[in-house]
Amino acid sequence: MGQSTVKNPRKIFSQAGADPALNNRVTNLENNEYKILYFETISSTTGTITKPTGATILLDQFYSGGDAIVETLSNGQPTGQSPLTIGGTVVSVTSFDTSGNYVLSGTPSAYPVALVYIFKIKAIDLPNLNMTNIMQMDTNSYVPYTGAITDLDLGEYELKAGQIELDQSPTGTAGVAVTRWNDTLGSTETTLKGGSVVLKNGVDLVARVVNKVTPNTTLTKAAYQVVKVSGAQGQRLAVDFAQGDVDLNSADTIGVVNETIATNQEGFILTVGQIEEINTTGSLQSETWVDGDVLYLSPTIPGAMTNIKPTGLTGHIVVLGYVEYAHAIHGKIYVKIMNGWELDELHNVYINPSTLSNNDLLQYESSTSLWKNKAFTFIPNVQSVTSAATVTPTTLNDEVVVTAQAAALNIANPTGTASQGQSLIIRIKDNGTARALTFDTQYRFSTDQPAPTTTVLSKTIYLGFVWNSDDSTWDCLGWITNI
Repeated sequence: MGQSTVKNPRKIFSQAGADPALNNRVTNLENNEYKILYFETISSTTGTITKPTGATILLDQFYSGGDAIVETLSNGQPTGQSPLTIGGTVVSVTSFDTSGNYVLSGTPSAYPVALVYIFKIKAIDLPNLNMTNIMQMDTNSYVPYTGAITDLDLGEYELKAGQIELDQSPTGTAGVAVTRWNDTLGSTETTLKGGSVVLKNGVDLVARVVNKVTPNTTLTKAAYQVVKVSGAQGQRLAVDFAQGDVDLNSADTIGVVNETIATNQEGFILTVGQIEEINTTGSLQSETWVDGDVLYLSPTIPGAMTNIKPTGLTGHIVVLGYVEYAHAIHGKIYVKIMNGWELDELHNVYINPSTLSNNDLLQYESSTSLWKNKAFTFIPNVQSVTSAATVTPTTLNDEVVVTAQAAALNIANPTGTASQGQSLIIRIKDNGTARALTFDTQYRFSTDQPAPTTTVLSKTIYLGFVWNSDDSTWDCLGWITNI
């Protein structure tokens, strides 16, 4: 008996008296619908694709309303990369409808390319598909790698890559937690919590603090108040106004207010970096500021800046930063706080508060390698000579002492530069034999008391001189012997 071909199984079921429920189940299986990610190759900027028989094209399936996308091909398969025009512009799908009509935004530099779209189709029509044109589609739908025309939301999933390149000319408004390129700055920027502070990455450092200014004061960016650490609250630093009047108010200066911060609320201050869009003309401070001015912590106004440098007499020196751009609206200050040190804060200085008194000097103590406050004690610099034919004093010494002169002695003009009124003492004693004395040209004696010409045997002679800068002479105020 020969083979027969069954062309209509439904008819066989019916002729055999098959259960109608079985027939319904077969129908249900055939009517099951599937969502398919599919591509067709195209070679023109406009046209109509031939969708598979039985397929119904679905629109608005890609991000925020995208109906289809276009990709380059490699070995007959889409690459996930958007084609570019000869000029380097990304090509996208600007129009696509349920009939398969499409329009591209430009002409790809090379054809063919893949038009990627999504349709639904019943199981009974699946044999109409070209299996090589079916693309994998995960539960989140298809994700294009480049050329996306709307936002990409990965939910809680990570974005991992060897490197990420940002668009260098972004458009739109950056919201909280958004990082993008700022070409004017030459770096990226990130909008911080609250939305009013934009962190210039690589330029700015900020701290989130609690406003504990006393009395209660709302801090503002417009006033760009300077604050110091006053404690901590809620696991954050608490701040109050800094002022350059005393060390207690200036030593812990930390930053400049960078947004509005109400009393007992948190906000950002700038510790290093650029604060912009403020009045930097100096009018707020009743001063005149210009580009490049150094700004200091005010010794007189809490939380204020000044371009007048304090002195030890007028206040503590705390450099706050520099005027980058003096302007009433678009002004800029670069903040870089440098707090001047108190003398007793230096690592090799010890000031003993129990002994400190007026007229103390700072003297080096070799045994401790420290500079310490000491009561003033005069210690003269002495030039000592036993015996010499010529003795030459120096202006660095207060006294010249000759202890056992054994020959005639000439006192030469001192070397160095003397100051008006500087004094010089010369003390001479022979070795038991009187010795002749002579003095060089700068030594001037009175006719009332001429210069001594010899020592007195075994006696000491003192001569006192003072420098007369008008006449360039060492004038002798007097001398005595027989001591």
